[in-house]
Amino acid sequence: MKRRLLGVIVAVSMLCSSLTAFAGEPKEELLRGEGFIGETNIKNDRVRELTDTDGREVTTRGEEGKIKVIISGRVTGCTLTIGAVDYLAGRLGDRAGVEIITRDVDGRTSEELKQMMSESPFAWMFGNYDKAHITGDYYANNDMWHVINILKINAGTFPLVIVVDQENDIRYCSMSKSQDTLAPLADYVEKLLEEMAETQPDEPEPDKPEPDEPEPDQPGTFSDVKYEPGSWRYDSVKYVCDRGIMNGIGGTDKFEPDGNLTRGMFATVLYRMAGGPAVEFENKFLDVEAGKYYSNAVIWANKKGIVDGLDGGTRFGVEEFITREQIAKMLKEYARVCSYNTSEKADLSEFPDVSDVSGWAMGYIQWAVGCGMIGGKNVNGTYYLDPKGNATRVECAAMLMRFMKKYQ
Repeated sequence: MKRRLLGVIVAVSMLCSSLTAFAGEPKEELLRGEGFIGETNIKNDRVRELTDTDGREVTTRGEEGKIKVIISGRVTGCTLTIGAVDYLAGRLGDRAGVEIITRDVDGRTSEELKQMMSESPFAWMFGNYDKAHITGDYYANNDMWHVINILKINAGTFPLVIVVDQENDIRYCSMSKSQDTLAPLADYVEKLLEEMAETQPDEPEPDKPEPDEPEPDQPGTFSDVKYEPGSWRYDSVKYVCDRGIMNGIGGTDKFEPDGNLTRGMFATVLYRMAGGPAVEFENKFLDVEAGKYYSNAVIWANKKGIVDGLDGGTRFGVEEFITREQIAKMLKEYARVCSYNTSEKADLSEFPDVSDVSGWAMGYIQWAVGCGMIGGKNVNGTYYLDPKGNATRVECAAMLMRFMKKYQ
């Protein structure tokens, strides 16, 4: 039976500028390891009424039937803040009734933040920001300092994560330094939601269509892609499949979202995006023969200068898994063929593995990151380019959706 969830607030105070240590000893009964506090019972009596970058009004007060994740910090300039939004919104943002709110420590207005994010060359880092209310509210000396003072802790430069229940009581706090310390808090929230759901009276199930009628708005195309509108995996797969850009595997009901994509598959994807133009087959590559699903696509891409082939151009490597830097090259060359603007260029110096980028691929990766086609892989709060890593089919779908929304 479906049950109605009651509200919990999760407030995350990302204190990315140095904070003064308050006098007094930490409450030992709350400590759960270095920098980790745990369960507590502080009244959330410093409520804020806010307006986000889209003009929507939100509140930090607990509301019945909602979960609120409130993140205070440098929402456009602090990797700790960005990492916390990415992880918590990615894990909790798609849950029914969840409301995520960010607050800016630098005192910028919501309009200023909106402009900064739209102009940022690192817009790809804000991948989960569309699941949050981004606000320019500055917490100053009202609520976060209030909590720190009560706990008698040294905030340092790390996130303070606060869980507030529907009665406006702070139930959980965590000084978080990475995904590893955010995970227990997310676990606690999910457990609390389950406990609250069990206390709610059952509601009658809505009427279902007759067995011979399709479920409304549910494509039901792939058995291995969860029907979850709003999640990046579902939305990406639906977007490319609705447009005939990608299909299932071998005529089955499976998409294999986590399977690796081959070079032949990606060439075929670009060929479909171009409308499948007529092409005269040529024996250009040793491993590309006529009559295969990828044959015309590879020859077309080669004639257009989108691909050159491997081993001096003698073979294409149709069955080899495509790498992220190879995708960057093929996407940019396809954009060139379509006369799209490809002048965007990102500074890659913040990525610890930038030296792994092949010399020939540097310009392509700079473009792909700069225009948001490819984002870094988040590993415990650190973003990596992983240029020679293979891309999965669902990752490819996400890149193609971003590309088509940007240029077409």
